[in-house]
Amino acid sequence: MSFIANALMMDQLRVEDFENLNLNKIKLALEKGALADAVLCEDGSTALHILPAVMTEEDCVIVAQILIAHGANPNT
Repeated sequence: MSFIANALMMDQLRVEDFENLNLNKIKLALEKGALADAVLCEDGSTALHILPAVMTEEDCVIVAQILIAHGANPNT
């Protein structure tokens, strides 16, 4: 699936969800089957890659735990 098609899916995560710390949207998307390791940026970055750049360390830890609990691979 292309980056653009992936971003257009309603149950997919977007960079904006992390920038805005939209925990409800993140959790709901993951519960609906969004891939925790999905590529979010054209450079191949996943959510775990972008977290430190868009949120505080404390929020980063919380969101990383949620993503890992839903199958994100920290070694990706």
